[in-house]
Amino acid sequence: MLINYHFYCNYNHAIMNQHPFQRLSEALFRPLDIASLVFIRIAFGLLMFWEVWRYFAGNRIFRYWLEPEFNFTYPGFDWVTHLPGDGMYYLFIGFGILSLLIATGFLYRIATTLFFIGFTYMFLLEQGRYLNHFYLVCLVSFVIIFLPANRSFSLDEKFGLTKPSDTAPAWAVWILPFLMGVVYFYGGIAKINPDWLAGEPLRDWLDGRSDYPIIGGFLASEPVVMLFSWGGMLFDLLITFALLWKPTRMLGFIIATSFHVTNMVVWNIGIFPWLAIALTAMFFPPSWPRRFFCLPIYERSYTIANRWRTVATALLCIFLAGQLLIPLRHWLYKGNVVWTEEGHRFSWRMKLRSRDGLTDFYVVNKDSGRLYEIDPFLYMLDWQVEEMDTNPDMMIFFAHKLKKEFLEQKEQDVSVHAKSVISVNGRPDQTYIKETVDLSTISRFERRDRWLYEFDPSGVGEGREESLALE
Repeated sequence: MLINYHFYCNYNHAIMNQHPFQRLSEALFRPLDIASLVFIRIAFGLLMFWEVWRYFAGNRIFRYWLEPEFNFTYPGFDWVTHLPGDGMYYLFIGFGILSLLIATGFLYRIATTLFFIGFTYMFLLEQGRYLNHFYLVCLVSFVIIFLPANRSFSLDEKFGLTKPSDTAPAWAVWILPFLMGVVYFYGGIAKINPDWLAGEPLRDWLDGRSDYPIIGGFLASEPVVMLFSWGGMLFDLLITFALLWKPTRMLGFIIATSFHVTNMVVWNIGIFPWLAIALTAMFFPPSWPRRFFCLPIYERSYTIANRWRTVATALLCIFLAGQLLIPLRHWLYKGNVVWTEEGHRFSWRMKLRSRDGLTDFYVVNKDSGRLYEIDPFLYMLDWQVEEMDTNPDMMIFFAHKLKKEFLEQKEQDVSVHAKSVISVNGRPDQTYIKETVDLSTISRFERRDRWLYEFDPSGVGEGREESLALE
């Protein structure tokens, strides 16, 4: 007993005298039950398989990537193009196969890596189809590559392709709840703005759903609008803390599930509610699937070698810091983010603004002065035009495309201009682009205050110069 006491004291003394980074590493690699990782592996794989089926059933592969003459790629990814022929169909068939491999835990590392690469490639092809939950899928599919979620209850374990274990390091168990907590909390922070707290743009959107059976007559009422607005903000801000605290965890999960099911019914937002519910369940103690599904408890364990822990801890800290900082980058840009769109994406700014716009493009021959009025519908599909009319980067992308086309096909050096008006959250139309600016000379990485007018929250936008005669 005395020996054990001295060992305990010496061990605690050694831990307390460790460098803080070493103590962090020890905490991150503390073994926990792997059951919750097995659950999310299966849930994620099945949800992705369902999403693949939805895209085939809705003919969305053709509509979004094959039917358009071109796709609006993201800045810095102009080299990304869709696969030739029926390649995009084969890509989605591959997604379906990989999803099932992930769910069953067969060839897990290969399946998760290929899924992440393929899905991120698909995501980068068309920014007009940006969805917050697709960005979340990219992050989750990247993270699960490194999780030992196939070491238990998997085909890899059954066939001896991995070392079996019933434990996983603490970081692996808690990194996905961390990501979901970031989604919730930053979504709430973004809602603390005058428009949202006044019920916009929810008021207009809920009014558009007044024809829903049974509940439609209530959705457009002012009390419901304000309940959705303030309730949504408070939910996003507080739910993570409720899930982290044991006394309120179950209540928080019930509220979160109800919230996501309501969103599914009202907004029809695909797999996101189910993915969010699955990730929210990860806030429970990691052994919960064993109790819920009455699974046996084993004592097999596998731990990473100490020499890799320092490197893994450093990389993990960098990744987590990035997830905390990226949503804040809009503060680095001049102007209101709901107007300039700089920093809006990849920041969990969900359902925050309604933008309606109309943009006319003009090409001017620099030598002859001849003016060409451009009809965007001759170049792209209706849904692409609708997205471009309110997206500054897509406007610049199209201006560059027009410049290149006139140089290559008509051998004319031209400037590209636009007349654009935009309504933000129900405000009157405001002039958006400075017509005298040649958009084809604007870099897609350039600050937008050079060629966009300033946002007028009153919705008036008076006194804006329009000195280029384009009539």
